[in-house]
Amino acid sequence: MTAAILLAPRGDTLAYASLRQGNADIYLMDVWHRLELRLIASTAHDESPAWSPDGSIIAFVSDRDGDSDLYLADRFGRDIRRLTNAPGADFSPAWSPDSESIAFVSGRDGDMEIVVLTLATGEVRQLTHNLTNDYAPAWRESPEGLSVVYTSALDGNTDIFVFDLTAGTRGDFGNAVNLPFTPSWSVQGHLTYTANRGDRARVFVQEGAGMPERALTPREMNVNNPVWSPDGRWIAFESSHVDSRELYLIHPGSGHLRRLTRNPFPDYGAQWRPKSSRR
Repeated sequence: MTAAILLAPRGDTLAYASLRQGNADIYLMDVWHRLELRLIASTAHDESPAWSPDGSIIAFVSDRDGDSDLYLADRFGRDIRRLTNAPGADFSPAWSPDSESIAFVSGRDGDMEIVVLTLATGEVRQLTHNLTNDYAPAWRESPEGLSVVYTSALDGNTDIFVFDLTAGTRGDFGNAVNLPFTPSWSVQGHLTYTANRGDRARVFVQEGAGMPERALTPREMNVNNPVWSPDGRWIAFESSHVDSRELYLIHPGSGHLRRLTRNPFPDYGAQWRPKSSRR
């Protein structure tokens, strides 16, 4: 019964990594019933889950064969196959909206760079070639085309940058925010991110281009990795302000905060399963 609920295509299931068994495994959780299922497990570290847009495939990071590389599994955690095999670590996979490519962070040239892999051909395209490290790739569609958005300290301060895949050019996202990390867009086009204001990171929201930022999480919380739910009503994130890293939900309108996990070992890297996933 638990597996049936967690694998149902309803858009209210999170995949995330947990160290509760001693090494990182990937779990699923029904966020409203708090039912959990260990989906992918091995004697290695399996983490950074990322759903394909239809929810049928999950990409993840594992060091089961040595370096941290990308792997794919079906939605039941089966049919696992290795996707990358290059020197240096590969991590933070993010699916393109058409499911044809995966953007990720790679250390294959000595620095952490943003790379895009075309699944059908295996072609690898390195988007950044910086002496600084680039992180947290995310895809963004606009009337101008498809872009990969990422976080970098390229100009000396951490900021959000955009790589236009059609033009092959990089630009500043144009935010007025300071020190943003891990951008995520809702289906309504609202932006959430973490940013340091003082000595702790908080979750912020911008409800449109040029709109002022609005803090969602309390100052005492130290947070990371905010991600919008498929319907744009909730934001999941992780925080270590009480115990080890735990998962939370926050409603951006009311500020209602809900703790999802309670155990002495870190839970992190949550990603929502898409609402459009098939059975």
